[in-house]
Amino acid sequence: MKDFRVRKYIGIPDLLLIIVLIAVPTAMLSYNFISGTAKDTPEIAVYVYGELYGKYNLNTHAIIEIGETNTLEIANGRASMIHADCRDQVCVHTAPIGQESPGHIVCLPNGIVVSVENAEYPGNIDGYVS
Repeated sequence: MKDFRVRKYIGIPDLLLIIVLIAVPTAMLSYNFISGTAKDTPEIAVYVYGELYGKYNLNTHAIIEIGETNTLEIANGRASMIHADCRDQVCVHTAPIGQESPGHIVCLPNGIVVSVENAEYPGNIDGYVS
């Protein structure tokens, strides 16, 4: 019968196991932190009849001509439709959208949908359906 003895010291294999168990999760968390910050800048996405027309940085000032029908302005971290050739002008009267004010700007006659992507919304919103 074998005699099983309890070791009273930590050997090299034990130290290697401890180092691996600490290093692997630390490396994974570091990678997630570094790669997550670069891609999470808020953007304005413009879709025309369901096709992506373009994505624009929300933190810059730009005036975007969407085809020959609409004009979108991005300024001060918000986007608003400033011109549309449709009769009802609902999209022009829609409140500006941005990182702090989620939502969509929709121009149904011209098939245009403008939305905010990669934005962190304020904590007082229970849910958001897009």
